[in-house]
Amino acid sequence: RRQNSSTDEAPGKSSTPMIKRRISSRSNSSASKDELGNNAENRKQKPKQVKPDILCSFCLQTKDERGESMISCCLCGASGHPSCLQFNTALTERVKLYDWECIECKKCELCRNSGDDATLLFCDDCDKGFHMSCLVPPLPGEPDGHWSCLYCVDGSTYWADKIRKTGHREKMLKKKSDKASRRKQLLDDLAMFHEAQSRAQSAMSEEAKSSPKGKSGKKKGTVGPPTIKSIELGCYEITAWYSSPYPAEYALQNKLYICEFCLKYMKSGVIASRHIAKCPARCPPGDEIYRKETISVFEVDGRKNKTYCQ
Repeated sequence: RRQNSSTDEAPGKSSTPMIKRRISSRSNSSASKDELGNNAENRKQKPKQVKPDILCSFCLQTKDERGESMISCCLCGASGHPSCLQFNTALTERVKLYDWECIECKKCELCRNSGDDATLLFCDDCDKGFHMSCLVPPLPGEPDGHWSCLYCVDGSTYWADKIRKTGHREKMLKKKSDKASRRKQLLDDLAMFHEAQSRAQSAMSEEAKSSPKGKSGKKKGTVGPPTIKSIELGCYEITAWYSSPYPAEYALQNKLYICEFCLKYMKSGVIASRHIAKCPARCPPGDEIYRKETISVFEVDGRKNKTYCQ
């Protein structure tokens, strides 16, 4: 797409700033090759990513003042509203899919050189720049009417792949954000649990101190304060958070060993290993009512299996 001249405008209307900039950049075709080379070197020295301007280069308004998002150059940071740049909706959406370059910084997409601006064409569908001599086959002159580049011609999947990759990248970023959010939630839940556990232990200690005691100085109905710190159930060692009414000979142990099949509790690991070697039970003493993969649910009758249910 070659730039519009003043003869293409309606009578009585002046050229827009955008068209003036484009005409001025194209009318400088008489510049020497050294000057063009110096300009290209200067453009290469610009940073690839800069902070975008908050003001439109044409109307000098922000996106909030005009109520319209802006497009920014990835090399110089110059910004502009799509309406000021004379971009339609489809062109605006496509420009947002890649690192857009303004008219002053635009390079040929094939040779990545900004020299010979007089032969640089702009695609009407994506606003990318191409030298007429770099195209295959080369164009002898500027085309008439609407011109589409090799990325936008019918049958090209370039933009479809670009949209799919952009969507995949956004999906991965969202997945990563969700994972971080879930991790934070787990940490918060763990902190809440530890806080609740400490409060429960403090309340139990206060209750133990304030409860009535017998003549022997011990709590009524118990042999002494429970000292069970953990239990070993199968291959797992579990910290005991609360006390349970075990018999006196077990309540004073620091660790209890429990058979994972029949739930028999024992005082030592030796006794537990001997019991497990002889224990015939390999499932709860009841009826299996549900199974999914490696998980089974059993229904146990407390009248028939009182000890197990206790």
